[in-house]
Amino acid sequence: MSYVQRFIEKDLSNWMKQSRPPYPCVLLSGARQCGKSTLLKHLFPTGLHINLALEGGFAEAIDATAHFDDFTLLLENRFGFKLGSGPVLIIDEAQLSKKLGGYVRFFKENWQTQPVILTGSTLSTLFDGHENPTGRVVEFTLRPFNFQEFLAATGKEALLHKLKAWRLDKPLSKIAHGEISTSLRDYLMVGGLPDVALAFKENTDHQRLLGNIFALYKRDFGTQFTESDTAIFQQVFQRIAAATGAPIKNSSIIKSSSPGYTRVPRVLQTMEAWHLVLKVACEPSELSRTATITPKRYLFDHGVRYLQNPSRFSQINLQETDDPRREEWGGLIENFVLTELVSLGSVLPVKSWAKTNQSGNIDFIYSRGHQSTAIEVKLSARFNRKHLAGLLAYHEFYKKTPLILANLDRGGIYKEGRVPIINVPIYALFEYLCGAA
Repeated sequence: MSYVQRFIEKDLSNWMKQSRPPYPCVLLSGARQCGKSTLLKHLFPTGLHINLALEGGFAEAIDATAHFDDFTLLLENRFGFKLGSGPVLIIDEAQLSKKLGGYVRFFKENWQTQPVILTGSTLSTLFDGHENPTGRVVEFTLRPFNFQEFLAATGKEALLHKLKAWRLDKPLSKIAHGEISTSLRDYLMVGGLPDVALAFKENTDHQRLLGNIFALYKRDFGTQFTESDTAIFQQVFQRIAAATGAPIKNSSIIKSSSPGYTRVPRVLQTMEAWHLVLKVACEPSELSRTATITPKRYLFDHGVRYLQNPSRFSQINLQETDDPRREEWGGLIENFVLTELVSLGSVLPVKSWAKTNQSGNIDFIYSRGHQSTAIEVKLSARFNRKHLAGLLAYHEFYKKTPLILANLDRGGIYKEGRVPIINVPIYALFEYLCGAA
């Protein structure tokens, strides 16, 4: 597979170039098969790359050490490591060592001139049983391909060029709009796992590959949790896929009378920490009678979501305005917009908002730096003023926040009274926010 440039490259490489000793340790997390190793080999071809999944004996040797100096000696003796010699030290699947997490704090203190990157599919477990090295690490997360990366990976360079040229004052032609919408439909079923996207491009069995990768996720979970918890893990995927875009209570995953009900929060927390589930908490206004509103949860990859219930969405046509199933497809579009937002790499969480617990809802509040943007998502092929109620309710409280209606229209700027509404086609939302940053 030819290398596909990742959006995160700019942030990661800029940080590495601009940082100065003493170097904090870089943690690159992300779900399995998102391309972390490929990305690091591309960015740091001369680095010392060690994969603990392939070097099981080295992971055991690390766990047998008593001191950080012994760990340094192992690297020097087994891999010819030379401290501070220039090349980046990269340890993949770092969480497979039980002791490595306890040594991370020494990287900045004892190896001040040595850049280190640790990566892994379940990296959140790295510090289990160890003090969290606050102030000594910087974190990045690699997600599956976003839509632009998917177009590049599947050889749709002409569409990608058109998409990058989209502007509010220069919407795409009807032909370009239709072609991109068709590719978006493919993306919603194939997803953004790199090997799966390549298999789709080559017309091989990408769904079989998706199934194999999903089995790896369950295996990873099963190595650390009980069989009952692994069953809950599967049910979470199925429930979110069935109710994408709707608030999901724990009792809708497992009945509250079930013995496994009390374990649902722990399973959800782990799946969120492993970047398999995206949680969007709702921030209520002061008018809400409810202090907390049930959060929405979405899946990290559209292919994995599609795999849970392929017959339900196999006939989706984003340009067919009269299809009676469009209402249930709305959650898929919300899920798409959310994965586009998180792929932008903001350290601030995406939230939703509600004026009350029954009205004035906003799907997403995206924040980067000091700027927030309110985004309402609709599966509509035309701008419709009926879809502005939530945005206008939000404007009552936050006059200076930009308001975006994201749908399948071609885009433009509209005004409701004196309130400007920015209409962005969902496929161009990533491009628009990149330009607005």
